[in-house]
Amino acid sequence: MKTQMSQTIKAKSILALSTMLLANFAIATSKYQVNKYQCKNVTSEIAEIDNKLRAGYSVKRGEELKAELRKLKSIKYTCKQKGLPTTSDE
Repeated sequence: MKTQMSQTIKAKSILALSTMLLANFAIATSKYQVNKYQCKNVTSEIAEIDNKLRAGYSVKRGEELKAELRKLKSIKYTCKQKGLPTTSDE
């Protein structure tokens, strides 16, 4: 009986977790409305933030840069989903 209850709890936990992950994914992909101008240089903007992250920075600045990087990566993903180029040479 205890094993069956444990398995049921595990199954419900997995279902709840996967639902939350899928919900976050859906929110992340629909969060930004993009156009070809926003997508055009997003790859170089990501590289620029990556370079700044490798340099010295305060904790607050580091969190700001990481937030900006997450935003840009989400935009890049949305651009790719729409088939828009993410570099100026595409």
